[in-house]
Amino acid sequence: MAVIGNLLLQHPERWEHAGAFCDKALRESPQNPAAHYGIGMLLALRQQSQDALPHYRIAASGWPENADIRINLALALADVGDVEDAFDQLEAAGRLRPIGAAAYVMIGNLMLIQSRPGDAVNAFTRALAIEPGNEEALRNLQQAQSLRNRAP
Repeated sequence: MAVIGNLLLQHPERWEHAGAFCDKALRESPQNPAAHYGIGMLLALRQQSQDALPHYRIAASGWPENADIRINLALALADVGDVEDAFDQLEAAGRLRPIGAAAYVMIGNLMLIQSRPGDAVNAFTRALAIEPGNEEALRNLQQAQSLRNRAP
């Protein structure tokens, strides 16, 4: 049931149906990690990262070998300002499978949007440690460093 809900999440016009599928799965099995992951994704897509966190955490504890859950948890954590825990989750995901620089670049970009250039520098630096030639990370690192240097 939760797998169907997760598939429906890929189509915004079906988010309501996806939520209903995941809710039904949670009623049948309250600790179902796939259903919690689906609810977390739906909440994150609706820009409700704080509400998504407990669902992502349950999903990660019930399905600890799933790197994608940890990446999405990291993005939600960064969105609510818990950057260090976000980095910890990305490092955990990286131990499960290579995640590449993209996840760190996403967090760096989020930090730039949130006017947090110091955290952005940290994220882009981590991205470049994984993929030294990543053009987006290089470009945005320069921007973040410039903003950080201008900060009072």
